[in-house]
Amino acid sequence: MATAHDYFKRCVALCEREGFEEIAASNIHMVGWTAIYLNRPDQAQASARAGVALSQRLSAHRPHILSETLTGYVAVERGRNEEGRAALERALALSQRAGASSFDAQAAAMVARQAWFAGDGETVRKYAERSIAAQRVSAMPFFGPYCL
Repeated sequence: MATAHDYFKRCVALCEREGFEEIAASNIHMVGWTAIYLNRPDQAQASARAGVALSQRLSAHRPHILSETLTGYVAVERGRNEEGRAALERALALSQRAGASSFDAQAAAMVARQAWFAGDGETVRKYAERSIAAQRVSAMPFFGPYCL
């Protein structure tokens, strides 16, 4: 994971230096996801925020969805459930507008997880079922094991 993290960081730095912002936007969230596995939550949070800002500026929908999902995940992991839920709801709205069922499945599963931490069983069930339904369309290999 450390090797992947290093490659993603170097890729984003190179893209930023050479002006390939679209490629940087598409990869910056991966710096954050790999930082999570390396137990670097501050770096994950910084990557998430940078990814949201860059993708919004570029109107890059897929990277925006992934960066909002990362923002939500990191916030929930850090005990900031309301902040996490808001970011995940933004990711859900973006994925629905884009017709991206795999990202909808991911964000819905993470909302279910956030609701579980908050003790809201009704919301857990609602979003877990939504995630599984979306996964049946296109995302089971992508995110099925997480939700199940």
